Amino acid sequence: MMQVEVNLPDTIAAYYGATPDEIARLLREMAVVECVRHDYITPKEAGDVLGLARVDMYRLLAAHKMPLYTLEDLREDRETSHRLGL
Repeated sequence: MMQVEVNLPDTIAAYYGATPDEIARLLREMAVVECVRHDYITPKEAGDVLGLARVDMYRLLAAHKMPLYTLEDLREDRETSHRLGL
């Protein structure tokens, strides 16, 4: 696993958490959520990376304003249903 060092001003660090470990966890979560947002990885893969159960991963995504089912998903499902004659 890649290790990255990040320097944050104390004012920003104080906003995210009291300890460097807490800040590291939050930054890791944010990076993984952004990967899901941009469709680089699936929510399942994100949960595996973070060690979260599926329901906890979906809670994290919801906390970051990530819709679980989008309008585009609905359109694709409708097209598939029509194509299959359902």
